[in-house]
Amino acid sequence: MSECSHFTAGLEPTLAAVSSISSRLHDDWWIIGSAAIVLTGVAIEVPEVELLLSERDARALLVEWAQPTPAGEGPNHVRSIHGEHTVTPIPIQVMGGLEVYTDGAWVRVTPNTRERIELTGGTVYIPDAADQLALLLMFRRTKDLVRAEMLMR
Repeated sequence: MSECSHFTAGLEPTLAAVSSISSRLHDDWWIIGSAAIVLTGVAIEVPEVELLLSERDARALLVEWAQPTPAGEGPNHVRSIHGEHTVTPIPIQVMGGLEVYTDGAWVRVTPNTRERIELTGGTVYIPDAADQLALLLMFRRTKDLVRAEMLMR
């Protein structure tokens, strides 16, 4: 897959940037959220590329990018080591050790699958469609439920 017509402007070079950093990562990683959905073939807007990493890789990457590495709760009952890289055409949201508070407990977000996607700019990884659907339903935000519906079509 390369230069897909359903890609948001700037997505392909941003995914190439993600691919270029992957050789410095030690653990499995995934692109999740809207960018992962687009990589399954669904045409939606991608406001940021969400990169799910281990805590170790997130800390190292954010130090390299000279970003703070706050750990704690974010909006919508989530917590992680997180930061944003804005040098790319679409910002890259880094989330290390992401957890979601659901049904009275913190649950680690770790996809069960890891699909390799070959692009002109390199290789990236996403959860399969079933895993993406499960993640979207876990977050329970309105935008995620809309995305889940689009993914099921």
